[in-house]
Amino acid sequence: MTKFKENRDIDRAIGDNKKIIVFYHKDCTDGFCGAWAAWMKFGDTAEYVGIEPNAKAPLVNDKEIYTIDVGFLAEENVVLMANNIRLTSIDHHVSRKDSVPMTQDYSFDLEHSGCVLAWQYFHPEKPVPKLLSRVEDFDLWRFRLIGTDAIVSFLDLYDFNFDIYSKLIEDFEDDKKVAGFIEKGKLLLEYENKQVDRAVSNNAQLAIFEGIKTYVVNAHVYHSRIGARLAEILPPMALIWHEKRHRRYGSLRSDGTVDVSAMAAKYGGGGHRASAGFTFELGERFPWEYINE
Repeated sequence: MTKFKENRDIDRAIGDNKKIIVFYHKDCTDGFCGAWAAWMKFGDTAEYVGIEPNAKAPLVNDKEIYTIDVGFLAEENVVLMANNIRLTSIDHHVSRKDSVPMTQDYSFDLEHSGCVLAWQYFHPEKPVPKLLSRVEDFDLWRFRLIGTDAIVSFLDLYDFNFDIYSKLIEDFEDDKKVAGFIEKGKLLLEYENKQVDRAVSNNAQLAIFEGIKTYVVNAHVYHSRIGARLAEILPPMALIWHEKRHRRYGSLRSDGTVDVSAMAAKYGGGGHRASAGFTFELGERFPWEYINE
């Protein structure tokens, strides 16, 4: 097996002027909404830093650190706790089930998403905002709430900005407004499903990954939707990959009968049993072998 090199550096500077740092899952609605929950507690007294799930712990001292929907390795937690005021980890990824509880304070629950856990941690006396429940419904791939699929498509119209999401979260408490958002989202969802159809029909290639025959697709967007569709066509899993910032990103999706988080961990990644990811450098071999049939 190829030995993968990890580029785990955080791609932005950490300031020294604020004692509180909130690290959250970058480019992820669940992670950002978790950061918003922290922002509703700390406001501008904290620094908010989006990081990749496998990011290396920064060299910081005398800080009050929170990690939301993301976490560091156990040995890195030890160093952070020794050099800082406190380390608190809020997460729900099975790949972090051992490292999260070792922090000085934590919240870990496989049955909730990162943003809901963050809200419950920072605002224990207040009900969970309805939008956060929608994000959880999608992030855990449950779809127990009517219109979740369309709502997630609707949210893609908005930037990750605390003020923008504050207004959205306020609006989502109004059922009439939510009904309108769902109708708008349905149009976007129809387009997304067409793109998923094309990716599945035109780009899927058979490969062997970790001893399993699976479909592999090169796609920059709709990873979960494409993966779920392909895992239905050829159980038990699918792999979607893309290139970004001089690295390749692999996303694994399964029907739940195989643990893709364990597969991702072999390449320095992690995640959930049915949804996980990892990264590797452009010059390295693909960890899968394409097959022709």
